[in-house]
Amino acid sequence: MGTQQITLQSYNQFLGAMLRTIIANTPLNDVNQGSVLLTILEAAAANDFENSNAILSLLNLINIGTVSGT
Repeated sequence: MGTQQITLQSYNQFLGAMLRTIIANTPLNDVNQGSVLLTILEAAAANDFENSNAILSLLNLINIGTVSGT
């Protein structure tokens, strides 16, 4: 079994991707500070970022290559 590379995204990368997708595919475009759309996307991006970090932590816990001790 080979080593797999995991690429994490930052909060800003998550948010940017969401903003680009919404603006490109919908008529929604109010992304000014405090707008409802931006607030919802910021919450979703924060959640995605936290979840990806939690998944990485779990992978590190179960990775036999990172286990130490006797």
